[in-house]
Amino acid sequence: MQYRREIDGLRALAVVPVILFHGGFEAFGGGFIGVDVFFVISGYLITTIILAELEKGSFSILRFYERRARRILPALFLVMACCLPFAWLWLLPKDLAEFSRSMAAVAVFLSNVLFWRESGYFDTAAELKPLLHTWSLAVEEQYYVLFPLFLLLAWRMGRRALVAGIALVAVASLAAADRFALTSPAATFFLLPTRLWELAIGALCAFWLARESVAPERAVWREALAVAGVVLVGASVLLFDEATPFPSVYALVPTVGTALLILYARPNTAVGKALGTPLLVGIGLISYSAYLWHQPLFSFARHRSFVEPSSTLMAVLAVATLGLAWMSWRFVEQPFRRAGTIGRNTVFGFALVGSALFIALGAFGYLRGGFPERIPNYDQIAQDFRRHDLRADCDRRSRGGAGELEVCALGFAGAPPAGAIGVFGDSHSIALLPAFDEAGKSARLVVWHLGVGGCPPLLGADVLLGNWEPGACERLAARYVEIARDKGLKEVFLVARWSLYTDGARPGKAKKDNFLVDAKHRVLTMQNSREVFTAAVERTIGAYSRIGTTVHFVEQAPQQRTQPERLFQELNRRGLTGSPTAAQIVTEQSVGLLENARYQDFSRRTIRAAARAAGQPVIALDGLFCDDRRCPIGDANHSLYRDEDHLNLRGVARLTATIRRAL
Repeated sequence: MQYRREIDGLRALAVVPVILFHGGFEAFGGGFIGVDVFFVISGYLITTIILAELEKGSFSILRFYERRARRILPALFLVMACCLPFAWLWLLPKDLAEFSRSMAAVAVFLSNVLFWRESGYFDTAAELKPLLHTWSLAVEEQYYVLFPLFLLLAWRMGRRALVAGIALVAVASLAAADRFALTSPAATFFLLPTRLWELAIGALCAFWLARESVAPERAVWREALAVAGVVLVGASVLLFDEATPFPSVYALVPTVGTALLILYARPNTAVGKALGTPLLVGIGLISYSAYLWHQPLFSFARHRSFVEPSSTLMAVLAVATLGLAWMSWRFVEQPFRRAGTIGRNTVFGFALVGSALFIALGAFGYLRGGFPERIPNYDQIAQDFRRHDLRADCDRRSRGGAGELEVCALGFAGAPPAGAIGVFGDSHSIALLPAFDEAGKSARLVVWHLGVGGCPPLLGADVLLGNWEPGACERLAARYVEIARDKGLKEVFLVARWSLYTDGARPGKAKKDNFLVDAKHRVLTMQNSREVFTAAVERTIGAYSRIGTTVHFVEQAPQQRTQPERLFQELNRRGLTGSPTAAQIVTEQSVGLLENARYQDFSRRTIRAAARAAGQPVIALDGLFCDDRRCPIGDANHSLYRDEDHLNLRGVARLTATIRRAL
């Protein structure tokens, strides 16, 4: 096909926002749409090449896959190989095991399926996955397996039928993406069926430009439509963020913008000339290698830092990404792409041996659990971060759905009990169960518990994107009231990560998947979510009051800024455990008293005001975990937390006396 400089310039507009987004630069909150731009470009280029060869009768599946192998594998294998020593030296066993598994998945182009099963793209843990970005390569390769075969088999049907078929598939794929972006966000984001339409847009562009008779567009329209394309792509980068349902109809903004640029940003337009400038073309030429390098650099930097690396460091790494990208493009990509330099048999042999090697290494590392023997005292430190299993018997009896979980009887098991209480809530209620269990035993009280992660125990409120199907949290909260009524409970304790539902998962970073909805609030902002929260708290107190049950709201423990297991294992690996230096580092990494107060301000004020108005008690926890400046994550030897917001058994032990007094 005829080379188009402006397409390489468009690649630069795709890769730079992705790099800046993964680097944590908030101004580029929608930078992830660069991948959508790449999908459209790929669909266009691949279809253009195949159409030209089909027209000549020279299309070969074998040659097509050879070109793909030359283009994709050499730089990919280089980056994966370079990750190995750093993963061995710097990753904790759990992280190394996950990295190993992802390495094997990348080698067979199924990493998108793996990351779908592991977590969402925007989860905090996702930032620490060195190979997370390879999900898009997997989507493209899965497409490349199917699409050429489809074109080859359907070619005799004629172009109109082909275009109609591709358009029909694209519409169905987009409809599915929009339908499931809210209810199954991870699957929708990572999997081919809901990404197919983006590649299909590029394919349709190829068919449009390959028409036998093309009427010339008026220059003013070419200029206007090209400018519109730039505006759509740029607006997506600057206005979208992690809270944007994606790839729903919102993804039409960057993909249609990309299509307009492909169709109308020709070399004789102002936009085409701008995209064809040497700087953008140069970045576009190395964009594939840049895409490969950036995520491992950022991920390993985050693994080596106790907190999020500084913007300065991430900017330096972004520049380093381009330097590494140029070298791998010059000395790896280019030689492999020249058919006369390296023969077909060598390419396929390289692909087979390289894939087999990474599959073997990945399987070995995963089966060995990330080699915990690399780190002295690893298992001893890890004890602080293991989950208790007080609910294990109940969960084994349940059938999996939120509405089918069993209510557990804990606390006093003898006869006759002095009474019973209820403990309901999200995963924080599960974390605090040991304190309720011990206090219940000493007070001769049965403790009835039911709760699931991500579901606040509030009536008339549901989480937009939670761990369960839509409406499950609302139904579960209603079930709590039924349990209290049926069992005659005079007191219930509601425990939750309250600020999650009003202020997001991390201070200053609200995400729509945490937002609450009711029948009147389907188009969401944080303010809508807070209004739902306020009404739900009042509604919940009223419901329990009507059945004669006192509601104890248990405030959440201070949320930390760093992952405690990574912090304490890193102190252990550096031989600092128990030292004054460790105590200083732990103090420095602990959340400040004022920072914690700001994060929990709205949820606390709302709960305290509603509880005070109804004469209901509130159990505050800051006094147990904070001094006059900070809320320590632990001491020089041990953590009080299992993760950023859940207490471990050591932390929960601090609550037992408080819970006993409340009983």
